[in-house]
Amino acid sequence: MFAVIYRSYIKPGLEDKYQKLWNQVTNYFIEHRGAIGSSLHKTEDGIWLVYSRWPDKTRRDASWSSDSSVKDMRINNLYKLASHLARTFERTSFEKTLT
Repeated sequence: MFAVIYRSYIKPGLEDKYQKLWNQVTNYFIEHRGAIGSSLHKTEDGIWLVYSRWPDKTRRDASWSSDSSVKDMRINNLYKLASHLARTFERTSFEKTLT
């Protein structure tokens, strides 16, 4: 399994929006790209911690490919969702972890 861990501070007042957008992005990857799932948590110090699980790194990397051979019409909607999601961040970081 391959996991990507995201840590973010979300702008005040946008936490509900962040959760809804994250769920939409996650559902897309599960239904159309082979993701295993993700978990979303808020720590006591206000950091949102997410880990996204994939069968392997190759599948995860291919899911974000800009290669024109990816013929999924829903990909434009995904990039729009990701753009809206990014606007909720105050600060963010991620790290890739093999488990």
